[in-house]
Amino acid sequence: MDLSSLLVKAINSSIKGGNAIMNIYKSDFTVEHKSDNSPLTLADKNCHSEIIQGLESTKLPVLSEEGIHTSYEERKKWKYFWLVDPLDGTKEFVKRNGEFTVNIALIYNQIPILGVVYVPVKQELYFANKDIGSYKIKINNSIDDLNQIINKAKKLPIDYKRNNCVIVGSRSHMT
Repeated sequence: MDLSSLLVKAINSSIKGGNAIMNIYKSDFTVEHKSDNSPLTLADKNCHSEIIQGLESTKLPVLSEEGIHTSYEERKKWKYFWLVDPLDGTKEFVKRNGEFTVNIALIYNQIPILGVVYVPVKQELYFANKDIGSYKIKINNSIDDLNQIINKAKKLPIDYKRNNCVIVGSRSHMT
């Protein structure tokens, strides 16, 4: 497995998906509800489509929150698969507070080995794989070469001295 080329595919898919989200975010969109009463928008669907299209050439299965779910009996046989949440934070998207992301991970034997988190509103990309570590960069265009952005990105963790504690919670899911 060439993790660098797979990471480039995941990065490009997340950016294209993020752009699809932003096209809807700037419009007067409607909100549907899934069977569990969670919100669903055209942004969720369009982002999902962009990601699936971007990852299909890898020939690896995709498990997406917005996709058709393969049975567990089949999924448990997968050695590699993409785990995708096309629009993580649909409730925040609907509130238009900008606090949502595009999430893509490559899973190998039940362990994430590569991941991308893209924040479309801020055009911030967090990316990592097990061989290179993790990085953060401001970006909104597709890339051809991983080294192209690694050289411009900030290596994580960023050395930051803190004299206080920080507790993080969700605005929409207080549990």
